[in-house]
Amino acid sequence: MSANGAPRTAIIGTGRSGTGYAARLITETSTTPSANCGHEGWWRALGEPVPGLDCDASWLALPDIEAGAWSGPVVHIVRDPVATVQSLLRTEFFGMIADTPYPSFAMEHCKAAADALAVSPVAAAVEFWADWNSRCAAVAQLTVRIEDVSDWEGGPDSIAAATRDLIGDVLGIEFGAWQLAAAIPTDVNHRPHPINDDLVLKVDEAYVWDRLGWRAPALGYGAAS
Repeated sequence: MSANGAPRTAIIGTGRSGTGYAARLITETSTTPSANCGHEGWWRALGEPVPGLDCDASWLALPDIEAGAWSGPVVHIVRDPVATVQSLLRTEFFGMIADTPYPSFAMEHCKAAADALAVSPVAAAVEFWADWNSRCAAVAQLTVRIEDVSDWEGGPDSIAAATRDLIGDVLGIEFGAWQLAAAIPTDVNHRPHPINDDLVLKVDEAYVWDRLGWRAPALGYGAAS
């Protein structure tokens, strides 16, 4: 933790990218030293920052990092764009309620998404994924796919074990107990919103990939990924 109570390290990405899973992974399986990682604890849309965190996993941290208001080791988590777009719509980021704190923050700090909302909520979510992730990658020391962080097939020799070690190298922590990590559910921050399922059903995967174009492969994804 820094002198002013801010976290020493940060995990960033878009909303609905897996930062909640990353926070639990770090908190529950870091060993030397044990790291207390919040999820939107220091960087949050509502309420006062929570002091005493070693790390905070929050998509809301990006503007502070870009502005130089905070500095430290940064890991960027990115998630499959179609899954992210669907989750953003389900949780009303760019759906029927666009003037609540999280969508408002996204559109205030992401002009591409704000402009695309005039086209459709899907277009806004796609542009948010592309723009926010590109900017996150520019300020991070490491970019990893959440699908790799959670792929524990193979146990200690799995993709997730190797990816977790890379994260630890950047954040200055070590991990143990891969079995504990493998037991953490990947949907720790799942939020069902059946009222928005109609928006989710309207997400045309081909449209998402076509709109992203070269921007998806630049972040490790393609239509067949």
